[in-house]
Amino acid sequence: EDVCKWFALGPIDIGLGCFQEVSCFHLPSKSLHVTDALVGIEATPPSLFDIDPTPLLFHARDSGGEQLVDSIELRKKGWSRLVLFASFLRPERLDIPPIMKVLRDAFKPGLRNFKAHFGLFPFSWKEGWDVSAKALIGERKPLLQIAPVLERLVFPRAKEVVINWLNEISTLRGLKLLIPAHYTAPLEFTPSHARRLKQDIIRRDWAIGSGDWKFLDGLDKSLVKTGVVPEDPLRSFRD
Repeated sequence: EDVCKWFALGPIDIGLGCFQEVSCFHLPSKSLHVTDALVGIEATPPSLFDIDPTPLLFHARDSGGEQLVDSIELRKKGWSRLVLFASFLRPERLDIPPIMKVLRDAFKPGLRNFKAHFGLFPFSWKEGWDVSAKALIGERKPLLQIAPVLERLVFPRAKEVVINWLNEISTLRGLKLLIPAHYTAPLEFTPSHARRLKQDIIRRDWAIGSGDWKFLDGLDKSLVKTGVVPEDPLRSFRD
C-alpha cells in the first residue's frame, strides 16, 4: 500500500463476460499505469517502426500499384491510417474496392514480394480521411482520449462508470505521469488532466453512431439485437 494504489474500472457486464480494468498508481514514480481505457496518440510513429517501416509505407499508398517508398511524411501518413483502423475498425472514409481492381493493381514489377503483399491492397481511402485522423492525433503532443473502440463497444451504456473512475483518479495527490499499454508513454498526466477529460465526457455526445463511429455502432446494435450484449450492462450490478 505504501508503493501502489489500485483503482478498478468496472466490472461491466458485456454479455459474454465482464470487462474490468484495474489501474495502478505507483507512488514512488507518481505514475498511473493503465491498460486499454486511456490512450495518448501523437503524429510521430513509434520508434519501433524504425526497425522496419514497411507496415507504415504499405498503408501510406493509395493503390496496390504504388511502390513502397520511404520518407518521413509517408511514414506519418501510414501511421495516421493505422490509427484510424485501430480506433474505428472501418473508418467512414474507407472503402473496399472491387476485387478486379485489387487484382489489376497487383503483381506489378517491384511489388512481387511478401513485404508488399504482392501488390494486393484491398483499401480505397476517400478524400477527407486525414481530417478524421487529425481528430485523434496530437500534432505537437499526444492527444489524450478514451479509446474509441472501447467507448463504443465496451462503455456505450457505462458512461457513469468511466466518470466515477476518473473522479477517483483526480483525487491522487502528486500524480504526474500516465503510462498506457498502447501508443505513447509516458504522458504528462495530473489530477487536472483527469478532471478536464471528465468534463469533456460530460459535455459531449457519448458513444455516437455517425461518421467514423458508424461501423462500431452497427456492430454494437447487432450484438444487442442477437442478445450477445445486454441493453443495459449495469443492470445486473444495480440489481
